[in-house]
Amino acid sequence: MKHTEAKAFVRKYNAELAIRGYSKMKKADLQKTIESKLSRSREELQREWSVLKAGPARPMAVKQGPRAGGPKKKQMGVKTPKRPAAVKKPAAKRPVAAKRPAAAQRASENAADDAWHARNKDTSGQAQVNRLNAVTDRLTRRAAMQRDRERIRRIRGR
Repeated sequence: MKHTEAKAFVRKYNAELAIRGYSKMKKADLQKTIESKLSRSREELQREWSVLKAGPARPMAVKQGPRAGGPKKKQMGVKTPKRPAAVKKPAAKRPVAAKRPAAAQRASENAADDAWHARNKDTSGQAQVNRLNAVTDRLTRRAAMQRDRERIRRIRGR
């Protein structure tokens, strides 16, 4: 197990372990401290520590080189035959669709919406009366709100 892994474990569970100054401890001291604190801690933490301490099952590193049977050094003066260079084929060009500017695209969408509204517009007399009443109500509410603001201003003395 690496020192950084032990520090990461303490950092993760330090709310429970309460180890102070662990980042400056040496590896052996840190491991002893963790094990002493874990003896009084939850079983899950103890299991996780034992798995971390065992480490992953990884194969041993094998040295490379001429003695280890690895890749050998090139000898000086021995020429290797040249390979023919690969011929690159030009990439096939994809057809590019002409993009319309965003403003033109929005204008065409708005035109379609306007055409639909023009076709489906209710032009009966009752619909016009309803629109007029809605506008009048909004104006009336706005005037009432303005009067209320003026009253409040006068009451507060501003």
